[in-house]
Amino acid sequence: MKQAWWLIFALAVSSVTAEDFSAESFSFDISQYERKTWELSGYLQGTAQTLQPNQQSLFSELSASQTAYQRYLAELELSGLYRWQTTTLYALAKIQTLHQPTLTDNQTETDADFYQLYLHYQPNQNWQFELGQRALRWGRGYAFNPVAVLERPKDALDPDLAREGFVLANAEWVKSFADWGSVSLTAVVLPVSEDLNAEFGQKQTWNNALKFSWQFGKTDLDWIWRSDGSRPEAFGFAFSHSLAVNFALHGEALWLQRSLILVDSNGVMSQQTKTGADILLGLRYLTNQETTWIAELYHQANAYTSGQMTDFYAYAETASPIALQNLISRSRYLAPQAMQNYLSVKVSQKEPWNWLYWTVGLGLITNVEDRSSIVTPEIIYSGLMNWEGRMRLNYFVGDDLSEYGERQNAWRAEVQIRYHF
Repeated sequence: MKQAWWLIFALAVSSVTAEDFSAESFSFDISQYERKTWELSGYLQGTAQTLQPNQQSLFSELSASQTAYQRYLAELELSGLYRWQTTTLYALAKIQTLHQPTLTDNQTETDADFYQLYLHYQPNQNWQFELGQRALRWGRGYAFNPVAVLERPKDALDPDLAREGFVLANAEWVKSFADWGSVSLTAVVLPVSEDLNAEFGQKQTWNNALKFSWQFGKTDLDWIWRSDGSRPEAFGFAFSHSLAVNFALHGEALWLQRSLILVDSNGVMSQQTKTGADILLGLRYLTNQETTWIAELYHQANAYTSGQMTDFYAYAETASPIALQNLISRSRYLAPQAMQNYLSVKVSQKEPWNWLYWTVGLGLITNVEDRSSIVTPEIIYSGLMNWEGRMRLNYFVGDDLSEYGERQNAWRAEVQIRYHF
């Protein structure tokens, strides 16, 4: 029944059209430039994927299929707001249906969720308050964000994907100075209970955080603190600085304590707890030919070393699938970035060789220690109004017993069509 209401709502949105107007009428209507009471936008998207399992991987027995298989994803995203005096209601919702016809059980799953749903109240130009499900955006990084201490993990292969927020309350104070730029102070409270924000951590408590920001000239600085609660206490710093109109540097550092589940080659498990700094350094550069370069180096202080990964691979060679799956679910061995040092490079070119409305790009994430990589070429076409098409490939490259060489998939190809409204 819920899905039916979502479908009716989507059809109603798609039927709304702009009022007709005469191109020869030169009348000026100020109401056209006033803020609207409500706004609604979104997209419909279809994605077809082919995944090729890596049959040489130590984890091949854990794969959904031993041969190439397809997945199809239909997605509706709705984003809207409603204004009333100094208060605004924001909402972002998604409906996703995933169909995997080539698997033995012919899986089809549908999920509908609010990613954001919160009230924003701004009584004056210095103060604003928010309450509800909110996805914060702390930090300056592109592929990685170590100082995002109150957010869900970012997908380094597709950093622009919308992420589901947590239920929280925050207050922000902003002040501008003639000679010293502007400063802001943000305070956040994020509660965790059995029924609220349970994914944030096991400990049921109130989690507090502060962010102090200073914008001065071409430099932005952030100082961040998160209390000891459902996650360990953390202190962070972030910066960005524009060296030129088309060239900027950015960086982040986060000091925190992190625990890791370890296993030796004989299957003996232990826990390691260490305090250290996760550090990110990056740059963005736009050439005169509209080629965009984004490069980042990322270090995690308390992540797996090469020796610890070697022990894990030695255990995986002899462990039963059940024991191996149990270890993987409790540890970070197969997390997206499980080891300590990574390089991310993203380059994109608008309208190469005078191809109107085309953009080509190439992404690379490399494990600096074992030199395995994920290579992601893509091509985007946006020549039809409100339509966009994208083709991309994620190809895992690496030797045996390397992070990306042992991934369960050898590659994933996808074609995506999106309609904006």
